[in-house]
Amino acid sequence: MCGTTMENNGTHIKFKNSVGTTNGIGVITRSGGLNINFSCVYPLIQSISMPMPIQATKSVIRKDLYTEGSYQISMIPYTDATFLVPFSGNVILEVNHQMYIAVQVNPLDSNQVALVLDSCWATPVNQTDYSIRWNLIINGCPNPDDGTVAVMKNGISTSSYFSFRMFTFSGFSNKIYLHCKTHLCLQGSGNCANPCTGTPRRRHRSVDFFDSAAISMEF
Repeated sequence: MCGTTMENNGTHIKFKNSVGTTNGIGVITRSGGLNINFSCVYPLIQSISMPMPIQATKSVIRKDLYTEGSYQISMIPYTDATFLVPFSGNVILEVNHQMYIAVQVNPLDSNQVALVLDSCWATPVNQTDYSIRWNLIINGCPNPDDGTVAVMKNGISTSSYFSFRMFTFSGFSNKIYLHCKTHLCLQGSGNCANPCTGTPRRRHRSVDFFDSAAISMEF
């Protein structure tokens, strides 16, 4: 709001500004001024993964970026497409029930940063790289092999929404573990939102890329 500038050098994002004073009488001065340059630097690339049960109202992971700054990514299940009433307490979901998921980042400014869902998938055990998995979102778009998946908002603000019908893995318990890989995108690049038409397209990472993370939740 007071002239702060933002730079991205490929490894860090930097917010810069300066403050100063001058002393003078009329059109001349005999005293030196003071000028202080200050900045806040965030590293670009981090990775996190943390399982969270659906029983929690908010499944939150906190990211500390080497004391340079921090933000939170939350994965929250909602009862319907309005995304107004989150699940809380012990939740029992019927198979084929439409599940609505919000993934959001705080406290970053949605005018400057957007959250992008790169991929989301489910596993029958609490392991992100388990050999048995079911893809829900691929390259920011619904898995074409699952007609129940809808990406409702992605790469537009600090919140992204998607939905799918509840299922279980054959031969396993009735629990599934949901995982998402995300990245933050600098607004104004025009490359944050990915239109999904037909086959999901590969997203090319460019200067709009800010930071990446992974988050998991248990159903």
